[in-house]
Amino acid sequence: MRTPSIWIVLAIAVVLVLCAIVPHRFRPRRPFSIAVTENLLRELRRTTDPVQLQEWAASILAREKSTTNLAYGELPKELRAMQPAASCCVLVGTAATNSCVVVYWGSGLAGSWGLAIGQPGFVPSQLGAAHLIKWQDGLYVYYSR
Repeated sequence: MRTPSIWIVLAIAVVLVLCAIVPHRFRPRRPFSIAVTENLLRELRRTTDPVQLQEWAASILAREKSTTNLAYGELPKELRAMQPAASCCVLVGTAATNSCVVVYWGSGLAGSWGLAIGQPGFVPSQLGAAHLIKWQDGLYVYYSR
């Protein structure tokens, strides 16, 4: 009986390896915007009480009558503990249902992601979000380019 050539064995091995690697290498990946918002929401659910977050935002919205930035120290400790450091601004609309506190991370290069926190019934429209996840009524996690 004749033994197979080393080249045939090697060719079969290469084909088997490629069949195992290629499908995984080129499978579709989740878009960056979805991955960022889902990861942020997962971390927030683990560390932050959404009711307390909305109460904090309501106190800020009652105090501020125009769009402004908040000092880093005014953020709840759970948000200050997240890395990298967050920025925060208050967007005041013409009605309570479109005013919100926005806490965000990111940059001009990577885009920004964060929270839009308003009263129940609030739905963010001014963020230009590429991806938006409703955490609970009036509380959203977003990614924006």
